[in-house]
Order: sequence, then C-alpha cells, then structure tokens
Amino acid sequence: LQFLYFIEMNSIDYYVSLYFDATCDKGDEEYDHEIIRVSAGVICASKGTVFEKWSSLVSPVGKISKFCTEKTGISQKQVNSAQPIDEVMTQFDSWVSEKTGGCFIIVTDGHFDMQTLYWKQAVGKHKKLKATDYPYMTKWVNIKKSFQAKFGGGKK
Repeated sequence: LQFLYFIEMNSIDYYVSLYFDATCDKGDEEYDHEIIRVSAGVICASKGTVFEKWSSLVSPVGKISKFCTEKTGISQKQVNSAQPIDEVMTQFDSWVSEKTGGCFIIVTDGHFDMQTLYWKQAVGKHKKLKATDYPYMTKWVNIKKSFQAKFGGGKK
C-alpha cells in the first residue's frame, strides 16, 4: 500500500474522491468498523470540477447502532436490502472505469478510509475482496497530508 503526497499533474486525467461511511459506536476505540456506504466523485484534473458522483449502500455483517444511525444517517433498515462489499466494489469498478477510461488516482481525506476500512475490513478480515481485484486501490493521495506538506500545519 502506498499513499502519495503529490503526483505528476500530466500523468492522470481524473481524481476520484473516495469516501466510506462505516459502522461505529460511541466511545468504543476498539470498535470493529464495517463499510456501510461507498461514495465517490470524479474530478476532471484539467478543470478541477466534479462532473460525476456515485454512491451505494453496503450490507454489513454486524448491526448498525443507534449512535451510528445518528452520525451517518444510515439505518439498519436501509442496509438490510443493500449488497455486500464485493458486489458494491464491482459496481464501483465498472462505473469508475466507464467515467475515467482508467486514467485516474484515488484521493481520500486521510488514511482511515483506505487503510482501516478498505484494506483491513474488506480485504483482510472479511476476505470478500482480494488485493489484486482493484489495483488502483493500492495507492492513493491523502489530501490532508498533501495539503500539510504544501502549506504546513496539522499535527506535529
């Protein structure tokens, strides 16, 4: 796994901003998070504009807490009819490939979504996905770190 501070602007056509919502519970630092929604937006690198959005609910193995519903707006009833993570990622892959022609890089707002949610939960613990299923998920731009590297600030 690799996160990138900066990338060559000429080397890609699109950024795909990827975000996961996950199960959670109040005050439990050891909570076993599961992805319950995958959301993405395609940003044209040359124009800096979002031109496509996509989102899908994911059926978790566990149950959604009341705290989680209050925080995310996602209820157990909503995810009861959702598809499992492997099927949702197959749909995402088709959508992102169609919209970008395959010339893109994932952008996130931190490591949590990729390292904790996607890799540990979907690929690791539940083994619904293989690391080789979506090679573009092995590297991403952490926009928080890129911003800090360029402009300073953040945690020391």
